[in-house]
Amino acid sequence: MAKAPLKTYYTTEEELDGFHQGLKQFLCPHCRKRGCLILHGYLYGYEEHGDWSRRGHRVFCSNRNRQTGCGRTFPLLKSRLVKHFMISARVLSAMLALFSRGLWPSKIHGRLRDRISRTSIYRIYHRFRRNQPRIRTLLTRIKDPPDTCGVTDPLVQTIIHLKSAFSGSFVSRFQQFFQVSIL
Repeated sequence: MAKAPLKTYYTTEEELDGFHQGLKQFLCPHCRKRGCLILHGYLYGYEEHGDWSRRGHRVFCSNRNRQTGCGRTFPLLKSRLVKHFMISARVLSAMLALFSRGLWPSKIHGRLRDRISRTSIYRIYHRFRRNQPRIRTLLTRIKDPPDTCGVTDPLVQTIIHLKSAFSGSFVSRFQQFFQVSIL
């Protein structure tokens, strides 16, 4: 029986509990050994308001007490957060929605009420632009691109495709569905 792929993102605590119960059945992404994975504490970091909070859990491939794992860890993150960034998926969804309306990063800074610097907005903008081919490839697996007549900017086309595939906080839903970071 084939086991579902290892999760990277979770949404609810019930989902985390279900993952935790079946953790020994998964292969370590580093050494590919089964039966060595354990939850190994929390993953903390700053959020967009400067608050120190729990961002997820660390999973450890145990090499202690006769275990044959590799001793490395990897993250299991909340899908409402963006990996390697302090902003939430909700704020990133709002930012991408503003990009799709034709606003440039310099104009978006004033529209976002959250404390995010102008340089961070540019960094996110360029990173999203670089990741478009990967995002569009994943999206076409579940839904054909919508008709975007009159729209020539590929960035806007990607955001429209994201919005048509996932509603609400489409960044969080994308990360939860595909189990990869959007950026």
